[in-house]
Amino acid sequence: MLASRVVQTKAKGHTVQRAVVKGCPQGGVLSPLLWCLIVDDFIRELNNKYLFTVGYADDVAILIRSKPDNFLCYRMQQALKLVERWCEEHTLSVNPKKTETVLFTNQKKLGHLTPPNFCNNPLTFAPEVKYLGVILDKGLTWTSHISCKIKKATIVLTQCRRAIGNTWGLNPKVTMWIYTSVIRPMVAHGAIVWCSALKHAYKATLLHQLQRLACLLITGAMRSIPTIAMETMLNVLPLDIFIREVAVMALLRLRSVNEKQVVKMGIVRSKLWSEAVSKQPLLKARTDYITPTFLGKPHFGIETIPQSNSSSDKTLTIYTDGSKKAEGSGAGIFSHDLQLHLSTSLGSYCTTAQAELIAINIAADAIIDSKKVGRNVVICTDNRQAVLAVGRHHTASSLVKSCRQSLEEANVYNNVTIKWRKGHIGIKGHDHADRKSLTKNGAHQKTPGSKSYMNYKVKYLEKAMDAVRKGMSRKKAAEKFKVPRRALLQKMLEWNSTPVGHPIVLSKSEELLIFETLPVVANWGFPLTKADI
Repeated sequence: MLASRVVQTKAKGHTVQRAVVKGCPQGGVLSPLLWCLIVDDFIRELNNKYLFTVGYADDVAILIRSKPDNFLCYRMQQALKLVERWCEEHTLSVNPKKTETVLFTNQKKLGHLTPPNFCNNPLTFAPEVKYLGVILDKGLTWTSHISCKIKKATIVLTQCRRAIGNTWGLNPKVTMWIYTSVIRPMVAHGAIVWCSALKHAYKATLLHQLQRLACLLITGAMRSIPTIAMETMLNVLPLDIFIREVAVMALLRLRSVNEKQVVKMGIVRSKLWSEAVSKQPLLKARTDYITPTFLGKPHFGIETIPQSNSSSDKTLTIYTDGSKKAEGSGAGIFSHDLQLHLSTSLGSYCTTAQAELIAINIAADAIIDSKKVGRNVVICTDNRQAVLAVGRHHTASSLVKSCRQSLEEANVYNNVTIKWRKGHIGIKGHDHADRKSLTKNGAHQKTPGSKSYMNYKVKYLEKAMDAVRKGMSRKKAAEKFKVPRRALLQKMLEWNSTPVGHPIVLSKSEELLIFETLPVVANWGFPLTKADI
């Protein structure tokens, strides 16, 4: 892949060519990928030796945790020796002047510490370091970072003020766009890391002053007007609340891609998430977002433009529909060829496009279960957005990815095609699927479990009870098998062990006797009274 590389330059009618024997051109499309392939093994080696290491392109950070003594410096010296050895093996060089060391601690008296050496150059402990646009000071107070961001934002606003007046200059809408799309995201960069510093009134006040300057610039109001009044008129959140919102959204994305938010040593420990969940429990609900995934070109057919219907005897047609009403949402599937009459309830938070994707997924699974081979299968849907989502080469939706996989599997032994048909135009199959999605089993049915009362399995509760009987404490058993301690205690003490509901009048033997007698008596052909029963 990297053999016979040639760099060519043209200027003033002259062409110069040179052969490339090592390295990658700066700004090349392939350069970041090649570097990641090389440095990945090195980062894994450091982590395997309990030297927590992360890398973003060519910026590598090594984090070592210990008491502030010479043992900490010794561990860092070992890590730097590994870096030197790896560079020699790969004929690479590192600039020691760009290597910075910071001792993160709140202790004021550290004693005598021997700084590590790197490439025969002694390193000094810096008071702060800038990594990926975030300034990390030794006390993690974030004062330097917030001050730097506010200073840059103020300079940008001051430059904009030269082109804005009360009666002339840029349109207020344009100024509003500059602030919300350029300046505010610049300030909120890395908010997931430093938003905890906003609990200090001084740092929050600095943000309020910046937003007040922006509001005055947008509205052209008098200096005496309150900031909260301008924020209300412009429909702008206070800057500290906006930064907390950005941080919570970042935590939500991390949770969606199965990254831990609350950890010790190497992963962010944040009280912000627990505070946000306590105020809005819906944040704990499962989301459809995943890391953007490449799916490639679909092997099944997709038709988004209605064409003439040309079907043969071997063609199987399946109609799907997803509906959403005030009562809830549901998905319906109908096929006369496969004898499908299915409907499912999807709760209140599902969108129409998601309901349609679920219906298509169920239809694809039905094709797989039918064991049909060599047939032309047409899945007709009236939601064009769902059809386009399934046909894209990239996706960030777990539902689209699952639907795509099911369709590809169904297309292995059959010729599957998804066709978009305009809804409510008199196609009987669509009408049947639409009715199915709105039946009592569809949108009008409440989803079982929508009101959660038991978020654990009975078998794990039984295992926890057995562990307690063998001597384990209830707290450890509840944590090990992930069952509520209260439920474990109630089961162990046999509280609330009676059947749910009102006490019954008849015993089970009496109910069984009536159940066996009624069919016999029904053959007599005359009505019965309560006394006869």
